[in-house]
Amino acid sequence: MLSLKKNFFSSICLLSASLLSNAECAQKQSSSPSNVVEIPSPENLNIQNFDIDPVAQYKKWLQNAVDQKIRFPYVFILSTNSAQNRPTSRVMRVSRIENQGIVFYANVGSKAQSDLPDNTRISGLVNWYNPNTKTFRQIQIHGTVKKLRALDKRIYLYEKKNYEVDENEFLFVWDAATFSSTAVTENLFDGAVQSIHYMKSEKGWEKTKNPVYFY
Repeated sequence: MLSLKKNFFSSICLLSASLLSNAECAQKQSSSPSNVVEIPSPENLNIQNFDIDPVAQYKKWLQNAVDQKIRFPYVFILSTNSAQNRPTSRVMRVSRIENQGIVFYANVGSKAQSDLPDNTRISGLVNWYNPNTKTFRQIQIHGTVKKLRALDKRIYLYEKKNYEVDENEFLFVWDAATFSSTAVTENLFDGAVQSIHYMKSEKGWEKTKNPVYFY
């Protein structure tokens, strides 16, 4: 939209060259009406500032979300696939963080618990929105899941009050993760995305920075 705006004013300047000076043309090209929406830039994701371990980086972003009072910071979307190859997604809550990934609870008899033994490959999505900066932070996670033996009662960490539970717990072991920052306009139709991608290899975790792209 901004490029079209500049081309429009450039045409006016060419047609009115005998009346406008070069300085006046430049001023016209740089001006923007109040109804033109500027596409914001995502936050600067410096790959050097990212931890070599994505789980450790997740802890940092999670703490940032808690400090900024982002709503439901411990919530994530878990996607599974049944034995009949039917994908399902649902909202889950992180109970705690281990070195290999995150631990969550699946209720006895739930669809999540019934799907997990059939296909241990799962994916997760964490999404935090900061209304002050109009910026989304998102983490896409891929990996496997394994059931942990319930040795004692656990406590949900995302509540101000302590709730003891006796439900089964699972460990989501990560083998890939993508940390993204998305800046959006008021109408959510225009924006920019920047991301850091992690992939586990025989040497350990490797991270790469993807170029910024607009949508």
